[in-house]
Amino acid sequence: MIQSHFNKIFTKLLANEQPKKIAVAVSGGADSVALLYLVSDWASVYSAGLIIFTVDHNLRPESKEELLYVKELSADLGHEFYALSWDSGGSKVALQERAREGRYDVMSAKCHELGVDVLLTAHHFDDLMETYLMRKQKKSGLLGLSSSDSYFYQNIMLLRPLVVFEKKQLIAYLNDLGVKWFEDESNSSDAYERSRIRKIISDFSDAERGRTIEEIHQVNDEAKNLNIKFIAALAECVQINNYGFARVDLKRLRAEPEDIIIQILNYVLTIISGKTHLPRFRSVQPIVQQVVFSAKVDCSLHGCILRGVKSNLLIFKEKSAIQNDSINLPYDKFWDDRFQLILPQNLGGEYHCGCLEFDDYLEIKDKLNLQELAKISDNNHKTILFTLPVIKNLEKIVAIPHISYYDDFEPKIQIIFRPNFISRFTHFL
Repeated sequence: MIQSHFNKIFTKLLANEQPKKIAVAVSGGADSVALLYLVSDWASVYSAGLIIFTVDHNLRPESKEELLYVKELSADLGHEFYALSWDSGGSKVALQERAREGRYDVMSAKCHELGVDVLLTAHHFDDLMETYLMRKQKKSGLLGLSSSDSYFYQNIMLLRPLVVFEKKQLIAYLNDLGVKWFEDESNSSDAYERSRIRKIISDFSDAERGRTIEEIHQVNDEAKNLNIKFIAALAECVQINNYGFARVDLKRLRAEPEDIIIQILNYVLTIISGKTHLPRFRSVQPIVQQVVFSAKVDCSLHGCILRGVKSNLLIFKEKSAIQNDSINLPYDKFWDDRFQLILPQNLGGEYHCGCLEFDDYLEIKDKLNLQELAKISDNNHKTILFTLPVIKNLEKIVAIPHISYYDDFEPKIQIIFRPNFISRFTHFL
């Protein structure tokens, strides 16, 4: 019964498209092992290849045994398996949040390496309820409270085909198959907010659980309607260009309700910063008040500068928030998680990509044509110039491709503003 239900849900999630290969995140816990078996059966019907990832966070000695178990299961089911690793660096600060982001970083990077566009995770309805209550405690807005069964992370589509299933259903399914799984003892530790919320939910009466489920469905329905309005408002208010900054029409923005203004700012700030997570609601709300009611807007948030100029709000990366490490070339990758470098095959020599320093600017300023940038940035071109990637050799700046500056540098390198966060319709757990 659960298998046929899963097949229908997953096929619908794929929107009738059938990827040749699909990656699956499997930790060894009941949820992910159930997902492995469910999607394995689906794949045998639809002739799809599965690639299994297990991420060792190097936090528990048991993780080695769990990894080996998933490797054996994958081999028994006839699927490729990759053991991935993340290291906390010895810091316990925001450990669960950093581990989650680190896990997605290594899995999405492996997806890119293997040419896989779709990654499945085992989030189920109990996870969804926990997240809802955590966000409700933090007084998140409507779209922050809502949840989704699909979103993008570093241009990889993440799907959650189990969100309609409760954990007890997944455990019953594994028991029927006679398949074992591992229990992570840290999931019951009061040191973590999610574990504390999980215990609260376990004490819910049937009536309390029913009311919470009804709330979640209502929030998701309202969020879908708000998303439609958000898309229209975003198209009307916001322009994002290849120079990596945004220009927002303040008059149009101020005509929108607060919920829409918050989501537009969330989206733009995340795009321009190059980050993969949204600003916190409590951080954005005061900025909304300034944007709506103040005649002058000049502040920073989420690694970005927000500056009111004439009838527009400019949002650009704060130079102090730019990653200091340059990228050595040849290297076809993103710089500062925002700009994609497209390199010619015959690139030779020692070059690296970084940002413009003031001494470098003084040497080349007379050769730069910044008229277009000055026009679309309301004369904030010099500030924005220092947030853009440039190509350097050991001695000097040789190219600023988006400015069309080349110091007799051949072959040409193309740089495109293409941040990791490519879709607003995301909810990060």
